[in-house]
Formats: sequence, C-alpha cells, structure tokens
Amino acid sequence: MKWQANSFWHFSGQVYKSHKMLCLHLQDHYQLNVNLILVGLYLNQSNTRLSQDDWRCLIDSIADSDQQIKQLREQRRAIKAQNKDYTELLAIELNQEKKQQKLIINQLNKLNPATKNQPDNLKYYCLAQGLELDSWLIRQIAQFNNSN
Repeated sequence: MKWQANSFWHFSGQVYKSHKMLCLHLQDHYQLNVNLILVGLYLNQSNTRLSQDDWRCLIDSIADSDQQIKQLREQRRAIKAQNKDYTELLAIELNQEKKQQKLIINQLNKLNPATKNQPDNLKYYCLAQGLELDSWLIRQIAQFNNSN
C-alpha cells in the first residue's frame, strides 16, 4: 500500500481535534510524538501493524525534525498567548509538524508493515520508545483504539 501525506494530514486534524488533551498529555508526560501517535491510529484503521523495529525506523527518521519542533514548542510556550509572536510561532510549528508528517509517510512507504485484524500500533510505539505499559497508559491506548 502506498500511503499519502495529504490523507494522513486530514485524518490527523480530525483525530487531534477530538483527542487534543490526551495527545498533549502523552507528549508532555510520556515524551511521545503526537504525529507518531496519529500515524499509529491511521495505520490501525487499515489493519496495518508496525513492528517495534519499524517504529524505531520511524522514530529515527524524524529525530532531527522532532528536535526542531520541540525547540519551537518551547519558544512558543514561553510566550504569552496574547503576544503576536505566539501566533507566528504556532504557525511555524504547525508547518514543521506537517513537514514531519511527510517524513513519516516517506519512511512508512519504505517499510513493509504487516496486516493484522487488531494492529494495536500505539502499544508497539510505546514499547519501541522503551515505555513500560502501566495501567493508565494501557487504558489510554484502549480509549484511542476504541474511538477511531
């Protein structure tokens, strides 16, 4: 299957809108990348599962981009929301997120993911990140999987 960046971007916007607070919590408290959370959900919809090795390849492929986005995010968060620079930084950060999604899709198209009835990609992403799946995280993954 050939994955498309525009389709993923559209899907991400819809899912993020519904799950923004949970995505940000996983980002801030578990250091998970929101775009990788979203691609996991995107792949779940087509019953496609990435192995932990595939996840590591995706993580490695966006390492530089991830650092750039984290720096932008820190700068933006340091500025008050009423400041004009905040809106500009938010637009720049969003543009970088979109570019990162293209990197993810490009790498994904190089992989050969498996087709599974219940792919559970978020679990494999967390394991690839070296996270222990505590009960709270397991419930959140289940919530994501059941809502999409």
